[in-house]
Amino acid sequence: AFKETVEDFDNNYADGNENASEMYRIVFIDKDGSEVVKTFSKTKYSDRAKLLLNEITTSLEEMGQAISGQEKRQVLMELLEKMC
Repeated sequence: AFKETVEDFDNNYADGNENASEMYRIVFIDKDGSEVVKTFSKTKYSDRAKLLLNEITTSLEEMGQAISGQEKRQVLMELLEKMC
């Protein structure tokens, strides 16, 4: 499944229409088991966005070993899913 996802991305976005290194592609599996694919372009950070990134990074680092890396990733993915 991962191989197909990468190949699909390469076929659809690396052909010159979009610079693949300037894109994000996230695949979620919904509660029915269907894939939900979201793609969006990278954007430049504003000063406020940099502040947000730094605050999120600091918060995750402050958790240290209190929560696992998998839990930290889960939190970030749930936030992304809500935003997409």
